[in-house]
Formats: sequence, structure tokens, C-alpha cells
Amino acid sequence: MTVINLNVGSRPFFRWAGGKQQLVSLLLKHFPSDYRSRTYHEPFLGAGSVFLAASPIGAYLSDLNSHVVNAFQSVKLEPVGVYSCIKTHQKNHSVSYFYRTRRIFNESMNEKSVEQAGRFIYLTQASFNGIFRVNKDGMYNVPYGKDSPHLPSLLQLLLVSRNLMNATILLSDFAQCLDRARSGDLLYLDPPYPPLNGTSYFQHYTVNRFSGLQQSNLAAIARDLSKMGCLVLISNADTPEIRNLYKGWRINRVAMPRNVSCKANRAIVSELIIRNY
Repeated sequence: MTVINLNVGSRPFFRWAGGKQQLVSLLLKHFPSDYRSRTYHEPFLGAGSVFLAASPIGAYLSDLNSHVVNAFQSVKLEPVGVYSCIKTHQKNHSVSYFYRTRRIFNESMNEKSVEQAGRFIYLTQASFNGIFRVNKDGMYNVPYGKDSPHLPSLLQLLLVSRNLMNATILLSDFAQCLDRARSGDLLYLDPPYPPLNGTSYFQHYTVNRFSGLQQSNLAAIARDLSKMGCLVLISNADTPEIRNLYKGWRINRVAMPRNVSCKANRAIVSELIIRNY
């Protein structure tokens, strides 16, 4: 294990349900000491807490949420442009402005632009509980939440852009992303967690949900990649099903504060850090 100076990286520039900001220091302690010399893969990118803190030299990053991908690609290539859009939202922020921006965001759902990236960042920061949730039609429907949303600074976006310079950012599922992995590569897998009970999970990032079958498929791919010589690090919920899927791997239990219901009640829950090395 190695202790990594988080100052070499940067922080997420938007909020994301299930993000690893609180767990990132523990996860990075489980990185191999030579991780910067290895190609890094993260197929469930979300807000990218682990990637941004670790700042690997080369990486393949992917997500199924097109807005996440557009935000990262826009910040990578045009951080100043994204910041300019964010400043406009910050200046005009109000309840009515939030809902007007949400409507424009939904009307521009297929747009890949700096402007749409700015709307996405603003909405996730200003919405209730800071979440991204879509309805069955794929429309963002989170209500207004904050009078003073915390929006990223220009320096923060420039640091993120720097960290992304040697990263390939893809709109793809985990299988497509992991197909690029080769022996010796480092993989961090953070799939949507299975429920601890009937209501204690959140998977409304896209219209599709992450099923138990997909958890099993991911575990099978992880085992194949392990046999191929990849180093695999996984975070997931502490459930009997997950423990069974990764039986024989090194499993560490950690206690983390999490939302445990749709009303955002907080509780300490058990999570797993799983690895094959």
C-alpha cells in the first residue's frame, strides 16, 4: 500500500449520488505504489473523485450518463468556457432561474456543448440534495434546493483540465471500457450499489438501472481481467451477494455515512473495498 498526497490531484467539480469523496483517501491507500506507471481504467466515472485525487498519468474513463461525459470532455478542452457559463448561472441564480435552466437543459438533452456542461454543473449543485435524477423519459426532474450553491472556481476547473489531458473519456458501458484493459493495468470499479433494503439505494442516473445480473456480469469480467494480469480494485455494498461474487478476493470492510432512504436520512453503513492484489 502507499500513501498518496491528495494535493497532486483535484476535487470533483459537481456533486454525484454515490460519489467517493468521503472514501477516496482509504481507496488510494489501497492503490499499488507504482500506480502512476500503469494505465488506469474507471468505467463508472460519476464525479470522478478517485481519478481526480490520484491523477494517474494515463487513463480510460467512461460513464453511461452522456451529461457526465460531456461535462468532463468540456472541462478537459474548454475549462475557461465552462467557467464563464457557470459564472452566468451563479449571477442569475434564483428559484425561477433554476427552473428555467432545468427546462432548457431538458430541451437540449442531446446537445454536447460547453453551455450544456455549464447547465449540468449548475443544476447538480443547486438542486435538492445535490443529486442527478431522471424520470422514465430521461428528463431531469430534481427540484430547487439551494439559495447559495457551491460552484467550482476557475482554478479548480483548470486543475481538472490538467489531470484530464492524458485521459480518454468515453460514453460507454463498463464492458466496452474494460475491453481496452491489458495485463498490468489498474482498474477501479465503482458500480451502482445494490439495495441494503427496499429503499436504501439510488440508481436514477440514467433511464436504465443496474441490476443484479449486471453485478454478476461485472464480477465475471473482473475475474477474467484478474486472470489476464490486471490489478482490480472495487468498491461496493456490504451484502452477502457481493461478498459471494468476489469470494477468494481480499475484502476490507469500512463504515461510511450514507443516505439510506429516498428522504435522504443519514446512517452509518458498511461498504466493501475489494481487490485481487
